[in-house]
Amino acid sequence: CENEKAKYEFYSLYEIQGGEQSFLNTYTEQYGQDWVSQRIEEYQTIEKNEIYPHITVMERILQEAESVQSYEEYREQIQEQYQTNQKISIFQSQDDYNTRSAEKTSKIYEELQLNGEMKLQQTLGLEQVLKFSFRDIAGVLFLLYCVGLGILQEKKRGMLSFLQVTYKGRKKLYSRKIAGIIVCAAVWEIASFLVCFLIGQMQFGWMDFSYAVQSVEMLMQSPYGISIGIFIAGYLVIRVFVYAGLGILLAAFGFVSGSFISVSALGAVLVGVGAGLYEQISDISQFSFFKRCNVWQLMRAEDFLGDYTYIRIGNEPISINWSIGILLAVLIGAYFIGKFFFAKDRKKVKKSRSKARKK
Repeated sequence: CENEKAKYEFYSLYEIQGGEQSFLNTYTEQYGQDWVSQRIEEYQTIEKNEIYPHITVMERILQEAESVQSYEEYREQIQEQYQTNQKISIFQSQDDYNTRSAEKTSKIYEELQLNGEMKLQQTLGLEQVLKFSFRDIAGVLFLLYCVGLGILQEKKRGMLSFLQVTYKGRKKLYSRKIAGIIVCAAVWEIASFLVCFLIGQMQFGWMDFSYAVQSVEMLMQSPYGISIGIFIAGYLVIRVFVYAGLGILLAAFGFVSGSFISVSALGAVLVGVGAGLYEQISDISQFSFFKRCNVWQLMRAEDFLGDYTYIRIGNEPISINWSIGILLAVLIGAYFIGKFFFAKDRKKVKKSRSKARKK
């Protein structure tokens, strides 16, 4: 790869500097006269518009290869850095957040056992999918559409009020509406991921799912001994859970407000404010709780499985996985609040109908 990269770098510079002697001497000293002569001959035959893409590809391959080859050295550096910090007075306080987080991180990597071997993979397709934030925005819009169509439109037309006084409307309507939103969220997440993932794999090459997840450069810091395949499965489970949770929250608010504008505003605030907090607050800030416990962070499922990320509570580093528990508590609360208002509406309908019968 290094030789291939050097070739295309030579072509790009030769295109600019031509036969300038100082330029040719530099490559002659490094690679020899025969190598330079051969490159000049090849330059006459290659497609000029392929030079820079080739350089980019070679740089990417070399970067990934270096990550794989230096992984054990990376783990050793974490241990060495922690031991070095322990000898420095400002890091010796056990009440310091940096000291505690470094201690936890050091212990995690010391005990980590990889699942499968490390090997250079065509991982760019997977990384592109993980970074594709437009899929999140489209997913929120899809959930708003489902809530508007399945709940708010029926409520506006009076169909929901009519169904509420039927036997199945009294017993199962609310739960089935929520279940429908959850199914829509799950279908969207899985289908959109698979489409983007397959496009990425066909464009950049197929990867072997049995190798350690640390083979993916973007996920090299993962504190878990899992394979690439298990990472993808776990990523989808977390994402489905988060989208289902957001769907429940929007649906419950829809039962409470009955307004599509209000539900849309809630979705925009949750995503927009969450994205702002995620980007602007530092990981070591006292306000990192707000950076990590919001919808936008929860949508970044790769942070849960591909990095050692903490939430700062005072001077105590808490695993980011606790934010999923917080989401679960919020969802349970949202579910029952929505159910309360649904039952309240049903009682109003029954009361008005009983009055109408008396008259």
